[in-house]
Amino acid sequence: MDRKRKKLLVFAILFSLLLVGAAIFLLNSLSVRGCNLYFAEETGTVLNCDGTVRWAYIPAEIDGVAVESIAPLAFSHCDKLTTVSIPASVIDIGWGAFQDCSSLRGIWVDPNNPAYSSDENGVLFNKDKTQLIFCPTTCEGAYVIPDGVTCIGNRAFWGCENLTSVSIPDGVTHIGEDTFRYCFNLTSVTISNSVSIIDKNAFYCCTKLASVILPDSVSTISDSAFRYCESLTSVTLPSSVSSIGHRAFENSGVTAVYFMGNAPELGVGVFDTEERPTIYYIEGTSGWTDPMWKDYPTATWNPDAPGN
Repeated sequence: MDRKRKKLLVFAILFSLLLVGAAIFLLNSLSVRGCNLYFAEETGTVLNCDGTVRWAYIPAEIDGVAVESIAPLAFSHCDKLTTVSIPASVIDIGWGAFQDCSSLRGIWVDPNNPAYSSDENGVLFNKDKTQLIFCPTTCEGAYVIPDGVTCIGNRAFWGCENLTSVSIPDGVTHIGEDTFRYCFNLTSVTISNSVSIIDKNAFYCCTKLASVILPDSVSTISDSAFRYCESLTSVTLPSSVSSIGHRAFENSGVTAVYFMGNAPELGVGVFDTEERPTIYYIEGTSGWTDPMWKDYPTATWNPDAPGN
């Protein structure tokens, strides 16, 4: 190796060590009330915390630097975390920041925060409570989403294992990705006639969900929306549904699918279950084929007939 290359190699090694040292300095664990936080001073971001934290009172500033954001997954998998207090200075909370915190009872936001708010149950909302961002994992029984909410955020109820029923009010137009994922004891959900999109994995692995009534407003059921809903044995899809994403009902318990309208666009493996379901359609609607449609057996049905 010539002298010039050796110098470049030495310089590269020294520069790398400098970067590592800077990262260690920036991620230095800082003790605050309730826990140790890993804080990036240059961005004002809480990056992580120690895994044994029980309650986290996030301060408005650390060493004179304003705390402005909480990174994605910052507190995820903190199984002992029960309480989080968010100051007025925090204006950005990353996705999944409190995901899989199995003991979390509430997130409490300073009333002066310009971006976020919380209710008496410790549920996290945006400031004007039009978006439900996150419900604590220990939420149990029946939950009625407050009037005024128009959007249920991605992962909002992720892992709420003791949630048994949910009522979604008028005005909600979008159920986000992974919203009710791993709500193992969710048995019923009431969806208002304003919801148009049920996003990816929305009810993924809700193994006790036995019935769901989809209103005439729903146009899109996205990928894996009801995948692994093992207790769901039949579903009626309104005429408004025009698109069903990949594997939307795969490995569910569905044995019969009743369509109220024309054949929708269909993704891959939508109804692939242990027992391939029969697709029922109304005579006179279009896009259907007999005796099979998209590899599924078909039959006609009359929704006005007695017993339907």
